Amino acid sequence: METGKKINTLQTDNGLEFVNNKMKKIMIDEGIEHQTTVSSTPEQNGKAERENRTITEAARTMLLSKNIPKFMWTEAINTAVHNK
Repeated sequence: METGKKINTLQTDNGLEFVNNKMKKIMIDEGIEHQTTVSSTPEQNGKAERENRTITEAARTMLLSKNIPKFMWTEAINTAVHNK
């Protein structure tokens, strides 16, 4: 762990990447409580939604300001995350 702190609770949406038997086992093994938000209510995870919006807006701005083609979207997102 980079910070030396342990995760006690992980809150996610009901996406299958988080709600499956493999993740359930990891959570149990690590002693992490897994909380899920109600479907179709992104406002329950406001901080993460705002972070995603900020990153998306930064990537869009980079692409539009320099006339970069849309196929470079992934690189723009990676750059926005790196620069955050």
